[in-house]
Amino acid sequence: MFPDTIATTEKLYGVRPPAIVGDYFPIIADFKNDATAQEKQAKRDLFERVFQTTHMNRNFTYARRGGSAPVRLDVFQPLQNHIDDVLRYNTLAAEVRDVQKIINHPVFKGAIKDTLGEQIYNQFPSWLSDFANPRKMLAHNIVDKAFQSLRHNVTMAALSYNTVVSILQGGSYTLTTKEIGEKWAAVGMLDLFHKGSFDFVDSRSVYMANRTSSFGNDRDMRDFLRAKQIKHLMKGGRTTEETMFLGITFIDMLTTKATWLGAYKKSMSEHGNELKAIDYADDIVELTQPQGSTEHLAAVMRQGQVLKAFTMFTSFFSVMHNQLISTMNELKYSKSHPIRSYANFVRSMMYVWVLPSIMATFVRSLGGADKERYLKDLASYPFLGLLIARDIVGAAAGGFSNLSTPVLSGLEELFLKTSRCKDPQKKVKHGVKGVALLSGRIPTKLIEALDGGYDYFTGETTDLRRFFISEWGIGGGETKDKRSQSNIIKF
Repeated sequence: MFPDTIATTEKLYGVRPPAIVGDYFPIIADFKNDATAQEKQAKRDLFERVFQTTHMNRNFTYARRGGSAPVRLDVFQPLQNHIDDVLRYNTLAAEVRDVQKIINHPVFKGAIKDTLGEQIYNQFPSWLSDFANPRKMLAHNIVDKAFQSLRHNVTMAALSYNTVVSILQGGSYTLTTKEIGEKWAAVGMLDLFHKGSFDFVDSRSVYMANRTSSFGNDRDMRDFLRAKQIKHLMKGGRTTEETMFLGITFIDMLTTKATWLGAYKKSMSEHGNELKAIDYADDIVELTQPQGSTEHLAAVMRQGQVLKAFTMFTSFFSVMHNQLISTMNELKYSKSHPIRSYANFVRSMMYVWVLPSIMATFVRSLGGADKERYLKDLASYPFLGLLIARDIVGAAAGGFSNLSTPVLSGLEELFLKTSRCKDPQKKVKHGVKGVALLSGRIPTKLIEALDGGYDYFTGETTDLRRFFISEWGIGGGETKDKRSQSNIIKF
């Protein structure tokens, strides 16, 4: 990669980095034990806050001179960080510089502030900074590391082998339909099953070819698997953790490729320009499908590990909220006849709000929900991705005895639900489930299946759906041990 590093550095700074001949390994200072490194980081953070300037790490372009700072002795993390830095610098440094010039240009700044407001403009510098240096969002102290570990464990326990979440992943196709129309959404779905369709998409779109391999559809799943990146590199194949999420990634792959094909065919029919069609199809996928990469996340989802823990599993709802705002803006600024404008607004809201909510309730209950539950879920749906609001609204719909967020659900299961539960079997279930969520070692869906199987074979229930979803999921209300739904099950 060194020739690319030379080219990028000469383009940006007009100097040629020195070549190091022979064996090389990056020497990284131990940040926790190096006061000088901490002081430099504090100055860098202050500089960025004051001048709104984004810098990408390029320490590897300088000749190594040693030093007296304590050295980080673990092998894999410094090596992984070094590779990430080189890749990001070679491929993105010039682009980050150009985007920063645009953001700071008086014309752009004035246009955004005048039309959207200063608060909107202020999102751009922090967004670019987080995109250029995503590692600053990693855990740097004991509290951050504790929340990061807890978040990873909950992600693994809650999402692994989760067939319900896998099916729900396809619900975002309603957003595709809203954007490209019913005709082209149907064309994309039909073309998906033609021989060679996957290769057709991947051969034309770099973004689509890398989306599945980078697990780009959910922030928490992406962060968890990146933490296992070295294990993946050492093993050389698919890891156990990746296998646990195959259902989710497979449905996401089908949904996004059908979206891409439908958008591509629509653009080709209108313009006949393949390059424009590819760009349009990529844009539609980014606009309608959940994204987990830094550049697609709202500011509240890019913050430190503590805040990330309270915004778990909201990647899809971030897209949904953008679609809601877009739909309302279309109505507000439309120059069409009022009847046509309101007709388009109703159509869009059906695909953004009503249909996804109905489909999600149906899947989570496997068709067992009553009318009251459909109405409650419909009313709470727009709030499901909002910090704090989703917990309050969800609790109002399911009972105020539970206000926990997913990251705290393990503690809730282990202590609150086990203490409230009267049934010995359910008490054991809640205890094991709490341990599973806190440790990340046992899929919660396996625990629900065993609980349902026990009830089925002892005659407690005759409903075969209990092998796939919880007692609450079928009934949509309080179960016999008087517990209420937790957000982790609701998701």
